[in-house]
Amino acid sequence: RTPQNQTLRQRLSAEIASWDIDVGDTFTAKMLHNSCNMAECCYSHTDTELQYFVALYTAFIFYADDHSATNPDPIGQFAQRFAMGASQLDPVLDRFAAHVKKAFDLWPPIGANAVVSGTLDSMTAMYIEYTTKEMHTFPFATRYPYYLRTRAGVGIPYAFFLFPTCWRTSVNSYLQLIP
Repeated sequence: RTPQNQTLRQRLSAEIASWDIDVGDTFTAKMLHNSCNMAECCYSHTDTELQYFVALYTAFIFYADDHSATNPDPIGQFAQRFAMGASQLDPVLDRFAAHVKKAFDLWPPIGANAVVSGTLDSMTAMYIEYTTKEMHTFPFATRYPYYLRTRAGVGIPYAFFLFPTCWRTSVNSYLQLIP
């Protein structure tokens, strides 16, 4: 029931159009709608720039997850290339890497670090999901599915998105809420 922010939607739509990706209109529309919904509904207490950051971040995650299904290598190399400051294997992922680095402008260092590390974990977990589909999970590895799902789900960044620097400069007031 949260009202749609048409300015946010137009801005994100223009950004996604600039990616020049070869995906269907249905996927693009869903990615746009769901990314904006995430920002509008869950981060309505934040300003427009933070909502845009979250919406664009979410669109990148949708793209990466969809991209992994057919071409997992760029996702699998994302963390290494990010750490080395190297170009990604996909121009959209170059934009994603640059976008993630902006977290240090919007969240305290602990929050920004969590956004970066959670993103890298997520990309690695997506790669694992798509490259180990034929792997047999051993019965004694009862925590493995939970472990992989929590890494791929990007929960940590989204939790820290709730507490931008403009809202709280110290993590002491909310850090224990994160888990």
